[in-house]
Amino acid sequence: MRTKARAIKGTSGEVLYSVTAIEDVTDVKRAEFTHRLLGRTGELLSDADDYRGTLQRVPQLLVPEFVDWCSIEVPREDGTLERVAIAHRDPERLKALREIRERFPISATGDTALGDALRSGEAQLVTVDDRRLREVSSDPEHLKVLREMKIASVIVAPMLVGGATVGALSLINHDGSRIFDAEDLEIAVEVARRAALAIENARV
Repeated sequence: MRTKARAIKGTSGEVLYSVTAIEDVTDVKRAEFTHRLLGRTGELLSDADDYRGTLQRVPQLLVPEFVDWCSIEVPREDGTLERVAIAHRDPERLKALREIRERFPISATGDTALGDALRSGEAQLVTVDDRRLREVSSDPEHLKVLREMKIASVIVAPMLVGGATVGALSLINHDGSRIFDAEDLEIAVEVARRAALAIENARV
């Protein structure tokens, strides 16, 4: 919100009252942020000889200004996923996420938003509730860990190269942060597209 206030003075110069105008500038600020974010992403990926090193810096552009947590996953030949980049606003949670990943590996074929995005090539926007956690958990211990993570909103955008999905960009917000919307999804899709171009440029 942008707030402007002006004092109204009497004939002798004393302040009698004030007039305050409040303007919602959400759309303007969001457009400014999107332009800045995509510009920074484009600069980062424009000279991507070492695409893995470049991709590792992409989540740092999104955290913490845009999301709580961001990662890039690349499928291996055996169907498991390699996390090539990750960033989190909380260093302690980042450490815990790495430990959780070792205990509960993720499969590209799993019934998750990540698996759906990799198989279909379509971006996924998910609001997470306990029913969803039960669906994606592998056992009671896994469910307990997922609940403790307090994930509220997820976007997964596939990284497409020549019609093939070579990876996925995941954006996560925890309870207490905002819920992602369609505009956030568009931004994620564009960042993922630019990240995929870095992979293609490196391959060429």
